[in-house]
Amino acid sequence: MAFADKPVKSIKAEHVEKILSKYAAGEVDGYGPFKPKSNNTLLRMKAVLSSILVYGINKNYLNKNGTEKVRIKAEPN
Repeated sequence: MAFADKPVKSIKAEHVEKILSKYAAGEVDGYGPFKPKSNNTLLRMKAVLSSILVYGINKNYLNKNGTEKVRIKAEPN
């Protein structure tokens, strides 16, 4: 699992960038087979994680969203 060993409060932009780069390279099994993911897929994955972190912020479990500084370029369909 991507962040199985990290407490949610400790997830930072560099952690998100690292795991998304692994998904981009096809090094992680867990969201489909071991194959590279497109930037658009990475954007969706980041959006899901961001939504979870925003929920934690809204419930006062977290202070910040570790995905805010992560930038991924969208690709035309």
